[in-house]
Amino acid sequence: MFIGGRLEPYITPFSILEALGIVVPYPDIQIPAHLRQGARAALDQFEFVDGEAKKNFSGLDVLRSEYLEQRFREQSRYTHPSSKSIERMHLESGLRDPSLERNLVTALSFDYLVKYPYNRESRKGLRGFVFVHWLFLQNSLLSSLSKYRLAKSIWDDTFAEMQGTQALRASGAERINDLMSFKARRDFVDTELIHLAVHGHYHGSGYRRLLCVTCDAHDTILARVRIYKTLYNACLAFVEEGSDMHRRYAHIMKQFANGLILICNDMCEVISVIDVSYVPPFS
Repeated sequence: MFIGGRLEPYITPFSILEALGIVVPYPDIQIPAHLRQGARAALDQFEFVDGEAKKNFSGLDVLRSEYLEQRFREQSRYTHPSSKSIERMHLESGLRDPSLERNLVTALSFDYLVKYPYNRESRKGLRGFVFVHWLFLQNSLLSSLSKYRLAKSIWDDTFAEMQGTQALRASGAERINDLMSFKARRDFVDTELIHLAVHGHYHGSGYRRLLCVTCDAHDTILARVRIYKTLYNACLAFVEEGSDMHRRYAHIMKQFANGLILICNDMCEVISVIDVSYVPPFS
């Protein structure tokens, strides 16, 4: 929910799919051989995968508004009467959004592009042209999509390059990488909540704080927030320091509206509160 004045509900495309129990099949897109060569190879591959992903998701019946409404009616039969108001406030209002189908396709395509297994050389090219810049997008939908996996992949590739070239090695990189590997040893599926708690919601003229609710353990959430802030600091360092772009991105990071995370028990009682603005990155 948005914080400030009257509390307003906020629901993301992925949370709608999860609430309705919809599992979206991901395509197996293969990049043609002729797009794997040349100076523009990385961008050509990116544009091809982007186009194919959008074409695939746009053609899925499970993302049609009629199907989503049907699923809602089926699910709603099992909603406890005391929770009906919450269901109406969040899920039902989200399904009324005329842009929902388009937003779902955009969100799923973005997720697919981030996860796509480009070869290392292509990822390196895309890092400079696209991926790092995506971290600082200011767009009401794309800003709301979790960049956790994207930031982690940028860091992983850069750290591998540091290990191979002495001149690229940065002080403290090994320490940061050890902290990043924490993600692989824990269940970090719900990165969207962490992203929104750190970013806030961008609405065209600035960021709004969000009140996020989870039943995950306090220490787990705290570690996720710290790691995400550390990833952002590390990725900003990939932009040439002193450049106009670095100053702009650093300014955007300072605008992020850190929110509040309510930790609840199985009875939905709030047992602790994390104010994200007081959670520091690892150093």
